[in-house]
Amino acid sequence: MNDRHEFIYTRDLAMSALNKIGATQKEVNDFSDSWKTLPLQDNYIWSFSFNPESETLWNVYNGVNKGVSMAYSGASIMHALNNHLNPGIKSTDQIDFGNAFIAGLKVDYSEEFQKSTIKSIIIEWLYAYRAIEHNSKEAEEILMISAQALFFYALIFKNKYLSTEQEVRFLVIKKNLDNKIHADGKRDNKPYILCPIEPSNMLKSVTIQTNSTHSKNEVQNILDTSGFHCVKIYNSLMPY
Repeated sequence: MNDRHEFIYTRDLAMSALNKIGATQKEVNDFSDSWKTLPLQDNYIWSFSFNPESETLWNVYNGVNKGVSMAYSGASIMHALNNHLNPGIKSTDQIDFGNAFIAGLKVDYSEEFQKSTIKSIIIEWLYAYRAIEHNSKEAEEILMISAQALFFYALIFKNKYLSTEQEVRFLVIKKNLDNKIHADGKRDNKPYILCPIEPSNMLKSVTIQTNSTHSKNEVQNILDTSGFHCVKIYNSLMPY
């Protein structure tokens, strides 16, 4: 994750739900502490937008530099990620340590859905937390399952005010013997993994931002040099 605030957003929803269902301050504090050790920490996200002409994203990611956007085939992304991380694997049943679970997810911005979903999980978490005092093995299992569910929703829940992004994500969760980060490297202290872009059909088109200093010929030369010979190039339909 390149933005830890997204996890904090879901944590805050959960803590608000705890307060509303009568949790004590100690229970809220213990939940907050448990959030620091969520399961499946070794996860990575490749983010895209359903909107090919988003003024918001043009301004945030290109701004005065007036750059380009790239359209990819979702099926090809899944294929490339699986070939890279799970060579030879045809089913999730075959995934073993060192491999990864891969999924395409649509980000949810509905505050009403988020709150109702989190509340149902938090109620079970609180019951299980209180049952731990009686040495209940079932309660320990429910706590673990609740943590996994909250982790999953933290990957797809975002603030409603960011809904103009229309984000879709390709998620990679590495299966490891520990709960540590096994990245290929770090950039700005954020871990990342590498995946080759297949020249044949993965990159579908490139759109040049309106008033960009980059010409079609320049973009075409970059694509040709990189081995992408069948990529369509468009000018943005945005007026600015």
